[in-house]
Amino acid sequence: NEIASGLAKEMNVHFSQAKTLIHTEMANVQNTAHFEGIKKAGFNGFEIVATLDGRTSEICKSKNGNSEYIENYQVGVTAPPFHPHCRSTIFGVDKT
Repeated sequence: NEIASGLAKEMNVHFSQAKTLIHTEMANVQNTAHFEGIKKAGFNGFEIVATLDGRTSEICKSKNGNSEYIENYQVGVTAPPFHPHCRSTIFGVDKT
């Protein structure tokens, strides 16, 4: 909250907008780290895993379980985060 408050003031936006940006960018950092680990582990693909509950977006429901080759990794298109407050993640798979 302290960081969001400072960011909101610096960017002249509402606190909730700053918090959304921080949450979404943290998800991006986490998924990028997962992606680097997946590559280092030698997997040739990744699978999308959505958090399935009453707040899950339609986009994440539709992408849950989809897998892609490593070379197709593109944030917002083939890999999360797909939208603000996205809670989806990835894990390594070997595509055949």
